[in-house]
Amino acid sequence: MKKLMILFLAIASWTPAARLPAHTLYADQLAYIEKQEAELNKVWNKLSASQRNALRAQEKRWIAWKDTLGLGGKMEALDTRITYLKSFLK
Repeated sequence: MKKLMILFLAIASWTPAARLPAHTLYADQLAYIEKQEAELNKVWNKLSASQRNALRAQEKRWIAWKDTLGLGGKMEALDTRITYLKSFLK
């Protein structure tokens, strides 16, 4: 009887949580990352062909590293990378 009650409580408490929408903060972080990735692409495309060629291998390593990060880390990495690439435009 005790096991049955524990099972019932577990199911009852789990079911409503499964129906909840994604947390607002999570959605905001994803939107920010998407916006920053678009900005990164714009900055990358503004670089000259020779600059892009010189940075291409570094950029591939950076992308692979960025993809291992959590949301907070990605946000910070994107901001830093955009600033770094913009320094080549001056």
